[in-house]
Amino acid sequence: MNLIELAESRFSQTQSDRRYLHRTPELAFEEFKTSEFVNARLQELGFSVKSKIAGTGLVASFDT
Repeated sequence: MNLIELAESRFSQTQSDRRYLHRTPELAFEEFKTSEFVNARLQELGFSVKSKIAGTGLVASFDT
């Protein structure tokens, strides 16, 4: 499956995730719940994730 097919297959989940994130705002530099949520989603998609970069930052890499 290429990246476009993956994105299309996950459209409704991505839309739901976006709506969840907009319903759950956090203050700048205190996005701990958001960071955990995004980290989990990226790992589900097969990304390697390094977390807690400068507090709440993430670095994700995808090896094909």
